[in-house]
Amino acid sequence: MQMDTELSDRVAIRDVMGRYARAVDRGDFELLRSVFHADGYDDHGPYKGGVDGFIHWLKERFTDDAPMQHFLGNSLIEFADANLALVETYYVASRPPKGGEVKSGQEGFYVLSWGRYVDRFERRGAEWRVAYRRTVVDLRLQAAVNVLPGTDSANWGRRDEDDALHIARREIFGR
Repeated sequence: MQMDTELSDRVAIRDVMGRYARAVDRGDFELLRSVFHADGYDDHGPYKGGVDGFIHWLKERFTDDAPMQHFLGNSLIEFADANLALVETYYVASRPPKGGEVKSGQEGFYVLSWGRYVDRFERRGAEWRVAYRRTVVDLRLQAAVNVLPGTDSANWGRRDEDDALHIARREIFGR
């Protein structure tokens, strides 16, 4: 592989991973479709199957607009050839329990998960996407928290069109 092609492929693959985190965290399921090839497969533990089923599973799990966050860490990309790569990306994900956010001054439980996405990325045409994903959970905790008084929940992340990302997108791009 030529160095400039390899670097641009690495950037493209990392962009796919960033789209994945944004899509799940913001509940943007059309964006999530752009992460996987149409025949892509996701092994998420409790869910195993195609992207349409994965989206359905996520919609059933996350029925509210409570904030969620994936933090992507180390990402090692190993190219098998010009159109195939093994990608391991570490993540930390956090979310309030089903039912919504914990309000300021209240106690509640947050779910924290540390793990890795082990992905088979394939370039088809000119586009890199996930063909097969295994989600590996290395640690999952439910932690009791007390949200600090004074926290302005108006600026909290949301899983709907009132999230700051969607507001900024409308302001900048008119969509």
